[in-house]
Amino acid sequence: MPSTNAPRKDTINRNQRRNLNREKAREQARLLKEQEEAKRKRTRIIAAVAGVAIIAAVIALTVILVKNTDTPIPSTKGSDGLAHSEKVITAQAPANVTEYGGISLGKELVAGTKNEGVPQVDIYFDYACPACNLLGNEYGAALGEAAKRGDITLVYHPVRIHSIPFASTGAGAEFFIAENEPDKYFAFHELVHEKLMTPYLEEKISAPTAKDVVDIAREAGVSEENCEKLLQELTQMETALEDEDVASSPLLTWIVETTEQFAVDSQLSRTDGNYGTPSVYIDGVMSDKWSTDIPDLLDK
Repeated sequence: MPSTNAPRKDTINRNQRRNLNREKAREQARLLKEQEEAKRKRTRIIAAVAGVAIIAAVIALTVILVKNTDTPIPSTKGSDGLAHSEKVITAQAPANVTEYGGISLGKELVAGTKNEGVPQVDIYFDYACPACNLLGNEYGAALGEAAKRGDITLVYHPVRIHSIPFASTGAGAEFFIAENEPDKYFAFHELVHEKLMTPYLEEKISAPTAKDVVDIAREAGVSEENCEKLLQELTQMETALEDEDVASSPLLTWIVETTEQFAVDSQLSRTDGNYGTPSVYIDGVMSDKWSTDIPDLLDK
């Protein structure tokens, strides 16, 4: 008689896929580090060769920078522990979500909870973002375990940088589940990453639909009643996107406004006028080397 303790085949396949994804992510992270080091070397060489020729420009730039320093962008520290510029969000935040769009996770991995007296890791991500997929494959599970141990508070910020509907419906589902079934949020986040985001970005399958997202919510344990409500919300969102009528979908309005807030707040940490995902903040400080800063934090 076969052992009743033998692992299920689907569990084995899932673990094999996850291990393969992590191996790919590690290799991509290694290449990313090499590219960053090569870029730094090129920058040093260019600076050394061109240094004499640009003295006048440096002097002029210094004057400009001093002037800019005299008029910094006004900011306030929010209740979420992050610095924020002027508030552009007008919509009401869903339950268990911060006023700026963060979904925090403490020891129970329940949306809206936190661990006191430990580092806070905030991650802004977009479901259509390849680099976000890399970060999730490499560090998502480990960050969740660290939160579960009480070593960190993990905060996810779903935003919509890319224009494809999945970027919006994925974010919308995150907020819906955080509000309506907060204890299912982390399971949903991990599953939608593994079964929709990674295959879409790495295997080039068709972009996931609203129904695909709801199927993952169902697999994560979300009740059938809420799955039906979620499908209605996401279908309404897809229609609003097609009609270019953001106001017709309250959930889409919230996502658009939190993304605009992210763009405005990013200027407090960046001087190039750009913003993008993933953006990682550790105790309120933006990390421009998350591929090393996150493992360093996890190793402490």
